[in-house]
Amino acid sequence: GEGFAVSGAEVVTITARDNAGNLATGRVLVQVLPVDGSAGETREGFSVTVVPNPIQPDYLDLFVLTDDDRYAPRLRTGGSSPWRGLSLTSIAEGIWHATDALTPGMEGPVDFLALALEGQRLTSSRRQIFVGTAPAAAGKTIAAADFQLDVAAGDFGAEAVVAVIPGAIDHVPEELVPIGSAFDVHATRPLTSSPSLSLRTPAGVDAAVYRWDGLDQRWRFVGGDRDGDRVQVALPRLGRYAL
Repeated sequence: GEGFAVSGAEVVTITARDNAGNLATGRVLVQVLPVDGSAGETREGFSVTVVPNPIQPDYLDLFVLTDDDRYAPRLRTGGSSPWRGLSLTSIAEGIWHATDALTPGMEGPVDFLALALEGQRLTSSRRQIFVGTAPAAAGKTIAAADFQLDVAAGDFGAEAVVAVIPGAIDHVPEELVPIGSAFDVHATRPLTSSPSLSLRTPAGVDAAVYRWDGLDQRWRFVGGDRDGDRVQVALPRLGRYAL
C-alpha cells in the first residue's frame, strides 16, 4: 500500500472483495508520528549514550539502554545533515548497540535520537555532540554555550575530526563539587601538541579543571586559569574533562 508522507492522524478506509464479488469495508485510525525528535516523551529507564571508541578512533559507539526490552528501539542521527537511520544490534538484555563514523568535513552539532513505540506511547531520548574538522595547517574552534575548544595548527600533525561529547559527571568524591557537565574530547588522530579548552563557570566560584583517569577510576587535578566566566586549560591529552 501507499505510505504516509505527513505526520498526524488520518482515517483510512479499507475495502475487501472476494471472488464472488462480495464487498466489505472497514475504517481504521492511523496515527503517523515524526521521527525527527519533534514528538515523543522522555522517561527514566530509556536513554542513548555516546562513547568514543579508543581502538578505532574514527568511530563512535552508541548504546540505547531500556528497562523494557519488549519494544525494539530505533536510532537516528542528524542535525547539521539530513536525518538517517543507524542499525542497532541487541547485545544484552536492555542494551542495543550501533556505530557511527567521524568523517572528514563534518562540522557542527550532531544529534543521536533513540525512539521506541511502547504500546501507544512514543518514547524518545536525545544526545547532542559537537564536531569539527581541524585542518593540518590551520586552527579550528569548536564551541557551544558551556565550552570552547581551540585547536591550533599542528596540534594533531595532520587533518583530524574532533568531537566534543557532553555528559554527566559521575564517580565524584565527597571533597569535590561538580559544576555543569563533563566533556569527552575525542579525535580521529592523537595529539601532538596541547589545544586549549575553556569551560564556563558561575561568577564568584573558585573552580578548576579535572581529568577522568579511567585506569585508576578517579578524577585527577589539571588546574586552569580563570578568564572572566571561564576556566581555561591546555589539554595534556584527549579524554574526559570537567569542572
